Amino acid sequence: MSLFSFNGLRGPIIVSASASGPEDSREFRLILDTGATTTTLEAKLLFYLGYDPDSSSETAQVVTTDSIVTRPVVRLNRLSALGRHRLGIPVVAQSFPKEAQIDGVLGLDFFRESLLSIDFRQGRLTLF
Repeated sequence: MSLFSFNGLRGPIIVSASASGPEDSREFRLILDTGATTTTLEAKLLFYLGYDPDSSSETAQVVTTDSIVTRPVVRLNRLSALGRHRLGIPVVAQSFPKEAQIDGVLGLDFFRESLLSIDFRQGRLTLF
């Protein structure tokens, strides 16, 4: 069991994460999004890790507020967050506005085979 705190009164749940690729490892700020089926990372940051999303043969359909777009997918060597590690997890390469101050979205695929409890009253996230 892993226990984490967040501000349950306002704002998104921001999660510290790290990822490794063939060339580097990096720390990230991800929004936990239970409405996102797939984890998404900033495309530019994937290049730093040693991935080239533009040459990926794997793609995913992403629903935005006004359209459905196709984005490249890469499989990370490792993605770690909330005390858990996922090897070979597919992530969608996406661009985010600077104003968002995030590096991506931690989606439901990261939590498969886990029990995730979010208590907004207590500002506690528990992962079993």
